Amino acid sequence: LDDVELKAKLLEEKVARKKAYFLRICSVVLFLVIWSILAIIINRPRILPSPFLVGEKLFSLILGKSVFGSSYVHLGMTLYRLFVGFAIAFFVGSIFGILMGRVRRIYDLLENVAWIFICVPAVIWAFILLIILGISDFTAMGVTIALIAPKVMLNVSEGAKSLLYDLLEMSSSYRATTWMKIRDLFIPFLLPYFFSSARIGFTTGLQVVIVAELVGINSGIGYMIDYWWREFFLGPILAWALFLILTGIIIEFGIFRTLEKKSESWKL
Repeated sequence: LDDVELKAKLLEEKVARKKAYFLRICSVVLFLVIWSILAIIINRPRILPSPFLVGEKLFSLILGKSVFGSSYVHLGMTLYRLFVGFAIAFFVGSIFGILMGRVRRIYDLLENVAWIFICVPAVIWAFILLIILGISDFTAMGVTIALIAPKVMLNVSEGAKSLLYDLLEMSSSYRATTWMKIRDLFIPFLLPYFFSSARIGFTTGLQVVIVAELVGINSGIGYMIDYWWREFFLGPILAWALFLILTGIIIEFGIFRTLEKKSESWKL
């Protein structure tokens, strides 16, 4: 009887998943149909391009075509600024996050500063750093660091605070060195917080770099979006946005999910 009930439950879950997938596909199809109808009614391709026009522009970008050199050169510049800024922000944020989680005075000292940095909009940071650093890659990297590092700090600090004191006492009783505590206790315990911080930081960083490029950098995806905005042509803007989304999906499944699976055996 238990086996029959189990099989029935599994079958019910399988049917429910198929229905959910079907409804999701239907919602996308319905959205595209409505979009196409509106594009035909309005009949102004520069203001409301059809899905076919956006798809055509996206296909050109996938082939590497753009008005200013290869689309992959612009994508590469955006990702370069993102990854350098993200790496620095993640390292600094993780170190200070652990210190904030374990030392109350450091937490009290830095918490308000972190929230102030987070509350300042990316556009404001972009203008501030443009004035200080000028038009350069360091501007986009600086904006990324200014907005990602505080978020990583606060997230990791919450994880560090939840680390049980008994585990630290036990490791000390076994005469574990500082490096052993970091390698075998802190890092495995904080891995979920690291991964959540990395995902939040990556998505935030991508938006921030685009804003910095829009404001005053003459290469990258943000620059191309700004160019087509000045041309008052929505189709290429949507195509670049979709191109960026596809890149984000590839990075999520190709890097973050892979690292997360490989680190399963290291979690505490």
